[in-house]
Amino acid sequence: MDAKGFRKFQQIVLLWVFGVFIPMSHATGQELTCENSRTVMPVALTLSGGVSLGAYQAGSLYYSSLILRENPKLFQTRLMTGSSAGALNALLALLSVCGSEDLRPSQSAFYKMWVGFKAKELLPVNGESGALLSPKAFEGIASELEAKWKAGISSTCDVVLGFSVTRVEPFKDMSSIGFSRRGEKVTLRVRGQGPGRPPRLTNYVNPALFPKPMLVDLEAGNDAQNFQTLKQVLFASSAFPVAFQPAELRTCVAGQTERWSHLDLPFQCPKEELASAAFADGGIFDNKPLAFAEKISRMGLTDDSCGRLTWREVPGSGGESQVGNRLLYFYSDLSAVTYVRDESKREMTESRAFSVLPSIFDGLFGPARNQDSALLLEQAPALESQIAAPKNSVPRMGDSLLGFYGFFERDFRSFDFYLGLWEAREYFTTSLRKNLRRGVVAVGEEMRFPEFEGASEDAKKLSCLDEILGTPAASHGRGACAGTSDRSFVLLARLASARLHAKRTDFSFMTEWLARERYEYRDLGLSGDEAWRAPARIKTEAIKAVSHLAKSQSMADAFILRTAGPLALNVIEPLPIENDFAVTLGPQATVETSTLLDDQGAVRTRMRLGLGVENLSAWFGPDGGRAVLTPFADVEWEPRDLVSSYVQARFQLGGGYKFAESAGDGLCQTERFAPLRCRGAVVRTGLSFTLFERLRLQVAFEAMPFQKDRQLPWQLLPGLGLQFYF
Repeated sequence: MDAKGFRKFQQIVLLWVFGVFIPMSHATGQELTCENSRTVMPVALTLSGGVSLGAYQAGSLYYSSLILRENPKLFQTRLMTGSSAGALNALLALLSVCGSEDLRPSQSAFYKMWVGFKAKELLPVNGESGALLSPKAFEGIASELEAKWKAGISSTCDVVLGFSVTRVEPFKDMSSIGFSRRGEKVTLRVRGQGPGRPPRLTNYVNPALFPKPMLVDLEAGNDAQNFQTLKQVLFASSAFPVAFQPAELRTCVAGQTERWSHLDLPFQCPKEELASAAFADGGIFDNKPLAFAEKISRMGLTDDSCGRLTWREVPGSGGESQVGNRLLYFYSDLSAVTYVRDESKREMTESRAFSVLPSIFDGLFGPARNQDSALLLEQAPALESQIAAPKNSVPRMGDSLLGFYGFFERDFRSFDFYLGLWEAREYFTTSLRKNLRRGVVAVGEEMRFPEFEGASEDAKKLSCLDEILGTPAASHGRGACAGTSDRSFVLLARLASARLHAKRTDFSFMTEWLARERYEYRDLGLSGDEAWRAPARIKTEAIKAVSHLAKSQSMADAFILRTAGPLALNVIEPLPIENDFAVTLGPQATVETSTLLDDQGAVRTRMRLGLGVENLSAWFGPDGGRAVLTPFADVEWEPRDLVSSYVQARFQLGGGYKFAESAGDGLCQTERFAPLRCRGAVVRTGLSFTLFERLRLQVAFEAMPFQKDRQLPWQLLPGLGLQFYF
């Protein structure tokens, strides 16, 4: 064969290869893709709420998101449901799983959302009213998330988001019978359109089903408005009552009209049916949206031609399916702990009736918030085998004060973030890796795990947790904590270990331990020497928020709020008063103020300054008279055993000087104590009781030991008045 013939032969071979082998390879590749798709586990993230514990959940989700993104042959994220803090974290998880960023933990949106603001930024500013806290602290990260949203996500990302919200005013037209509802579900479908294009966001509902679903105001092609609507839904779901102001949403509810039965996709609210309403925290009625996730999967997921789980265009349009039993639920329940909780014991001086109130409210309120998920597991116990649920095994800083403690100090939230990350890493690399199966085949060993640069501050903090909280085998050796420059983090890790070993998770154990270690509360403005003041300072900041809210109320409502607010805080945890002011009336009217001097040990110490005024009736009477003034200074002792959520007792000892007429020879001129005829130094002692930190009852004993009378001049001075804060 000559050269020309050989070249012709080559061309024939190449044509044959490209014409036959490549199409065959393409077909084979398609088959392999379908084969691979059958082995991928569809995943649902189900996220509970927990106020400031959202920081812990964010750390856990940061690591979980990396696992889901780095293992596309094992996992395919299809569904995310959340309530309260879990709703905010669901959006962060979506952008992380479907995005391409590989940021360090401290630079991630998860960290910035929960740790990127100081405590004072949560306090309302002038012009804001209607809640104790302001959502403006989250505005910065919200703008960053909007930029990420506009930058686009992977075109392979097709995820349904489900959020729980609560109507402030119930929806009363639910049925012709007259039923109403407060708890609502917002179900949205997010489809990525690739880089540079915002995801497509639509309502994911079936208007023909009962109960009639609620839709939010989304408009095809209006990406800016749609993201703002999504942001408002998230703020509404996380608007804990009283703490945050409800969010306004423009919504509609599907009806029985002919128009609704002929709507085109994507389903949108008819303009004339849109109405604005206020919505609050979705965790009030559904704090563990596992049942919500199961319902969405049952109504919406179906198999495509390759056997992959995909979303129907209209949920429930083909009836209910059982494909949801292939879902793997990553279930983040912030109330699931494995360590022993130390429920703070109520003081013996507190009446039994009052002491059980918190338990009763928790017993009534808690199960109602979680009943849907509990009933689901009762009806479908096999579902439990589909749940991957990492549990919290180390006490978190944000647990106290009903989950609000973390909001008072940024370092607390930072520690909880890294603790959540650390515990998620332990769960994935040990428990899930060991037990993860696809049918009967163990596939956990196939997982790829993210690695953190050993020299980074993030890696050093994780190594520090290994050293303090991990097993000896997991520890990287002694001295790992010395590598981090964050002394606060190391102290909090040591505190977590101390709480774990002492089986003490109560608030007082934490604050006393931190005071001994001279912990610096940077957000509260307390140096290490002032660490003992932290409980009182927290109460001061909380009262400031209550007072700000009271300013926007009527006089009667403001008084009730200023009284009930501190009382509610005391029911949660009886914190000391930093500064107070009291006015009492009696034989001697007094105006007095006290400040906390020491809060360490069994007895709190305070300094009290005041002014007593006697002979008021004559002074204001028609004949006139002279008032007797007695400025005084006392030291007060407040035994912790006599302090409860409702009653506070104090003992006083001090002295003053009585300004009255002088008899010249230093005598009081009477066998009885005659204030008008006595001038000189006074020794005082007394006892006071304050009910609900507002109504003050006190009795003082005054004596004038330096008079020349044969009998020691003295008098007993009962009083009744009101106590205030400042």
